[in-house]
Amino acid sequence: MRSTLMKSLAALAMCLTVLAWSTPTLAQRSWGFRIQFGGGARAMGLIRASDNLSERFASMLDYREDSLSGQAHELANQLSIARSDAESGAGFWQVRSHIANAVSIAREINREMRYRGVDYDVQRQWSMLRSDLSGLARSYNVGYVGY
Repeated sequence: MRSTLMKSLAALAMCLTVLAWSTPTLAQRSWGFRIQFGGGARAMGLIRASDNLSERFASMLDYREDSLSGQAHELANQLSIARSDAESGAGFWQVRSHIANAVSIAREINREMRYRGVDYDVQRQWSMLRSDLSGLARSYNVGYVGY
């Protein structure tokens, strides 16, 4: 009888220990929108960096008279609006809307960049911008840009 009681208490103690260890890992998971749970400063930095890179990318394509240049300027415009909204303290959903529009435009640019002949500097600038936009897309949970 005593042996059965000790085994039951040991099993209960083991279950409680496992439960206590697993509780902190739930707080580390990224459920839902990361911005709402403390990632705002990182996202603001990504918005600023993406805005700066998009302006530079658009200016590198100014010499072209095609849709790629127009899309680059449209992307820069959307990121500029998202930056000004985020800095002025606009709501999460309003900023997310502009980020979603920017990611959608970036997908189209990414498709064209794969098959167009552009010089190395433009490719490198796009790669840096795409990386920042992918981070923003993950932060705001709006899909992905592509590779």
